[in-house]
Amino acid sequence: MTDKPGSTPEDETRGLAFASYGLMKALLDALEQKAVLSGQEVQAVFDAALTALEHRAQDPAIDIARRLIEGAVITRSASRREGPAD
Repeated sequence: MTDKPGSTPEDETRGLAFASYGLMKALLDALEQKAVLSGQEVQAVFDAALTALEHRAQDPAIDIARRLIEGAVITRSASRREGPAD
């Protein structure tokens, strides 16, 4: 047995959001590194995702999704300004 407390529905939702974010970011990074997608094409994916969220009924889940994607865009922009790490 474990003394670990059970998760709440909010914990599960947050976990799914972060898992989806991590998978999406890793996949897009890999596609760009392998030159399957250009930087502009990756940005277009983010833009399309944000546009799709804008056209949905707005609720807390959509707000969280939008913030995760916007965070990925900001992180990507900052890392591109810093240049590749050697």
